[in-house]
Amino acid sequence: MLREYRLTNFKAFGETVTIPIRPLTLIFGANSSGKSSIFQSLLLLKQTLEEAKNPSTALLPKGSLVDLGSYRDFVHRHEAERDFEFGARFDLKETKALPSLARQIIERASVTNAGLTVQFSSNKKRPLQRIDLATGDQRQAVISYHPARRYRQSLRQPTERIAVLEDEFDNLLKRLGDLSKEKKNEEVKAVSLELAEVSKQLGLNHKLLEEAAEKKGWEEVEVRPDSEIWRHWWECTKSYIREELDKDEVWLYGSDEKDEYFEKLEDYQFEDAIKDIGDALNNSTIVYGNFLPEDHKQIDFVSLFQVQYFYSGHPSDEYIDGLDISPFTLHMCSTFRRLLEDLVYLGPLRSQPERHYEFSGDAHEYVGQSGEYLPSILFEDQELVEQINSDLGRIGVKYQVKLDKLQYEDKSPSNVFSLRLIDKAGIGASLRDVGFGISQVLPIVIQSRLSEKKTLLIEQPEIHLHPAHQAELGDLFIRSAKEQGNTLLLETHSEHLMLRILRRIRQTTNKDSDIPEGCKIGPEDVAVLYVQPGEKGAQVIEIPVTADGDFKNPWPGGFFEESIKELF
Repeated sequence: MLREYRLTNFKAFGETVTIPIRPLTLIFGANSSGKSSIFQSLLLLKQTLEEAKNPSTALLPKGSLVDLGSYRDFVHRHEAERDFEFGARFDLKETKALPSLARQIIERASVTNAGLTVQFSSNKKRPLQRIDLATGDQRQAVISYHPARRYRQSLRQPTERIAVLEDEFDNLLKRLGDLSKEKKNEEVKAVSLELAEVSKQLGLNHKLLEEAAEKKGWEEVEVRPDSEIWRHWWECTKSYIREELDKDEVWLYGSDEKDEYFEKLEDYQFEDAIKDIGDALNNSTIVYGNFLPEDHKQIDFVSLFQVQYFYSGHPSDEYIDGLDISPFTLHMCSTFRRLLEDLVYLGPLRSQPERHYEFSGDAHEYVGQSGEYLPSILFEDQELVEQINSDLGRIGVKYQVKLDKLQYEDKSPSNVFSLRLIDKAGIGASLRDVGFGISQVLPIVIQSRLSEKKTLLIEQPEIHLHPAHQAELGDLFIRSAKEQGNTLLLETHSEHLMLRILRRIRQTTNKDSDIPEGCKIGPEDVAVLYVQPGEKGAQVIEIPVTADGDFKNPWPGGFFEESIKELF
């Protein structure tokens, strides 16, 4: 789950602002205070990953989700020399994708969350400036990556010479494995030396290829030795190497010198390890897809003690992954990529309904940012229609949705249909002929029901709704968060919505028997944020919520001064 989001130099935001994220995050503020900028920055990132046709495009400001113009248009105060930066922090509940040694290190260090920060500039040749990885609650980066020029294509399309060397390397590796099993020490040494030479040539040819294509780009890596996790990383890796050296199946270049390596391992200090890890990382490279690393390439592998370990004839992947923090970096980037893929956006104005629709045959899991796919979703799923009618009843809407499918002259069904609202007397009307509020809230009700374990960005969910219905939306969102595992970011002006959520917190704390099913919620599940202008850009102020369903601090600037009936 996303725990925190940060922005620097994006539209209204100048200095770095931190936006805490909870299952229910309510964002308030005056018009033009900067509330929408939070959503727009996330849509910019999602749009880049999903719509940029060239993987070298670091940011795509203009697309189907958002149109931000150019870099100068969206950077703070339109000062192009400023660096735009975003950061995200996640819970580390799911680490199965990590190699087992990396998981062991994370568990030993008791790391429950990690953060990713990405910095951009207006430099067209090098728009991506830096990627930082931080672990635990520390703000300081464990490691920083400074990408040079783009080299993705040259790595993905190796020359014929590189292909030959790679085949030769694989054949020698297999032969070494066979000789290792047969305990032919002298031949193992000879093949090991030959393998080392091929590996060197392979790395050299990769480098020459990159230089020839003017895409040379060794990763510039900065390791931060004062980050506590590195000590855990080194201790776990040392233990693993010691276990590997104890195995009879492990063969080294010069395996008869095993005792010497044991002695060297005992004397190996943390400061030496940090230097060697940095050297090894600088002899590898990260491959980028837009602004996120997505692959890791070892051009010329350099291990501790300049020795490659083999187990049953194959390089020990666990050993390599233990030395390199790159798998953890890629895991974090993959987590953020999935979050953006699963992000669902509903804009402030939903589409005006039509009298008739025609089902195109496309399947949708998303109503669209203006609700344009809503009719097709309902056409396919009668069970969903029944669930939506139940939800509408809960929020006080006194209509039921019904689909009327038109027929051809021979009475066979067609794909043309209408959406009608039926009142308690059984009288129907087109969705177009009733109050505008119902057409505005219906996409929200459907998406809240459809989504599971997604991040929903919803602007002005209360628009055109009666205050009583606005309050009932609070229960809808609580159920979506607690029962379906969604994270909801709500940009709103509705005190009625907020007060209903506070009321449910109070009832949950007091174990009130009147609380509706699925509406139990605690203060730890809610973040109430207020965005206001400041001298150095917009500020985000969190107003903590107590277990009594009240605010710990007063609202800034007299916001919501009217009486708060539901608090009493």
